[in-house]
Amino acid sequence: MKTKLFFILAVLLITATAVKADDFKDAMIKAKKNLTEATNTMDEKQLLKVRGEYERILQLKQDEWLVNYFIAYVDYNLAYTGMSDGKNDMEKMKKYNNSAIELINKAIEQKSDFSESYILKYGLNFNRFIYEMEKMMEIATTSAQLEQKIKAMDNDNPRFQYLLGASTYFTPENFGGGVSKSIPIFKKSIQLFSSRVEKEEYYPDWGGDQAYGYIALAYNKLEQFDKAKEYYDKGKELYPNSGFLNNYIKAELEKK
Repeated sequence: MKTKLFFILAVLLITATAVKADDFKDAMIKAKKNLTEATNTMDEKQLLKVRGEYERILQLKQDEWLVNYFIAYVDYNLAYTGMSDGKNDMEKMKKYNNSAIELINKAIEQKSDFSESYILKYGLNFNRFIYEMEKMMEIATTSAQLEQKIKAMDNDNPRFQYLLGASTYFTPENFGGGVSKSIPIFKKSIQLFSSRVEKEEYYPDWGGDQAYGYIALAYNKLEQFDKAKEYYDKGKELYPNSGFLNNYIKAELEKK
């Protein structure tokens, strides 16, 4: 009798665990879909709504490191709402970027071998140049440390190569950066995105449209307009709903 009861309890426990796992997966897939739509519009209210979705998923107590990663990524995008459409809301940028840094540090504490968290932190740290120029040396040191760590963990991650290209693009030539130097890095990112398959459907997969957008901007700055159009058109073909390409990059290219 005891053996039978133990067997029934074991079956119920396994079933409950499987249902919980399915609930988590379904919720993460739905939230990621909504996040993609929100990042394409860069609407603050929509992004905050998605943030709330991920906060509710935390209550399932499963892979909290990944959920915290995505909340940090939402805040990463919310920070840019302070700088979009000609706005220059430095306080909003600082508020959300600092919040994202706290969350990504928490995600790293929870799972220290997830390279995507360090990659996002690399991007967040670079954003600090926008509102903490007085800490330039500290930010540069942290960037260098993160860069070395990511290269050792996951150098061929397309998101890392995209962010590395973006940091090179915005870094002055006399500090080792420059538009021309960013192009081969963006090309590597694009090549890596073309063959990238994520471990799970709800894992991070952002950055492809940004890589195409920034390489188009780079060629545009170098007055290689045909090349700029080529990469912009290809990016639009692959990411037709990208707000980054359809709005920001399109407007920048039309200024030439």
